[in-house]
Amino acid sequence: MRSRVKRGNLTAYNKNQQSPINKIEPIIVEFCVRLGKMGCPLTKTTVIELANDIISGTELKEEVLNCKQLRKLKSIEKLGNAWYRGFLSRHEDVLTRNGSEVKDLKRRTWVKSENFQNMYENVYATMVEAGIAEELEEEIQHERGLPTKYALTKPEFLLFVDETGCNTNQLNDGKVGGELFIMPKILETARHQLEQPLTSTLLSCPLSPAQANLCFALLSSKVNNR
Repeated sequence: MRSRVKRGNLTAYNKNQQSPINKIEPIIVEFCVRLGKMGCPLTKTTVIELANDIISGTELKEEVLNCKQLRKLKSIEKLGNAWYRGFLSRHEDVLTRNGSEVKDLKRRTWVKSENFQNMYENVYATMVEAGIAEELEEEIQHERGLPTKYALTKPEFLLFVDETGCNTNQLNDGKVGGELFIMPKILETARHQLEQPLTSTLLSCPLSPAQANLCFALLSSKVNNR
């Protein structure tokens, strides 16, 4: 306290300990919040570029240069990693960093045991109706799986179909090289705007005795020639 009195600084305030662009940081925070809610969150690189663009050609640019020269920093031309770390620390009550994630809500809510049981019951009933299976009075145990009252009578007429979908548009995978995004804390994950998908589907159709039969490749296209 005595040293503060001698220096004439009772509040211990030091301008050089504050961010040189403290006046406009609320604007940058607002950008981060709005773009995060819109599904276009900013990254570390884009936040630093945004800050440097805003102060370019203004008096704040001179304040940044003076502040860096006083602290004897090597890079004095632009705001960099040190400012970015301080920016997140000063606004940690509003902003956070996280990876992005695309959530398939329909698939997540459908995967329940009762839904699977209902699906298989309908499949078995259709197989009996088609004449390739029969319903027994008592359950039997096959080599694998749970006991069932259904048995195949004509396995050579049973065709299995399995599909796998591919999307070559990597913007939709949610993860962008493991990069972290700046977003408001009210959002758990960064959501990216959907781009035009480039999709294809591969269908494999083996016979019941595990014999290869057919394979289909379906490609999506905007152009219909016929």
